[in-house]
Amino acid sequence: MSDQFYRTKDGDTVDYIAWKQYGNQNPGTVETLFLANPDLSQYDDTLPAGLVVRLPDIPVAEETQTVKLWD
Repeated sequence: MSDQFYRTKDGDTVDYIAWKQYGNQNPGTVETLFLANPDLSQYDDTLPAGLVVRLPDIPVAEETQTVKLWD
């Protein structure tokens, strides 16, 4: 699957983009967005409207199985 792109809107943050596009705000997801878009680090928490953010493919972690010791 190839990378996709997101155009920022007023009030967007990198955390919000991670949550909206990937369904989580894990530090690894946010870090991957910054690595794919190094220019984002020049902005404060809130990004200006109109930036084009590259959304790289991020592997989804496999769901772990929980083991109950007692019922």
